Amino acid sequence: RLEAHQEGDIVVNGVALHGKMTNVAAVRSNVGMVFQHFNLFPHMTVLMNCMAGPMWVKGVSEKQARKTALKF
Repeated sequence: RLEAHQEGDIVVNGVALHGKMTNVAAVRSNVGMVFQHFNLFPHMTVLMNCMAGPMWVKGVSEKQARKTALKF
C-alpha cells in the first residue's frame, strides 16, 4: 500500500478497494504502475519500460506486452 485514501472510492476493474480487503493478492496481480523517475531504465524508451514488467515478471510475450502497453 502506498497511500491510504481519505475519501471517495477506488474501483479497479469493477473491484472496490478498501481497507478491509481480503483479496489483495488477486487485485495486485492485475494492477501495475510505472514510476516517473528513479525506477525507470534510462536506456529504454517509455514503451520498453512499460513492457519490461509484464515480460520479465509475468512471462508475457513481447507481442502481447507491446499491444497492452500501446493501449495505455
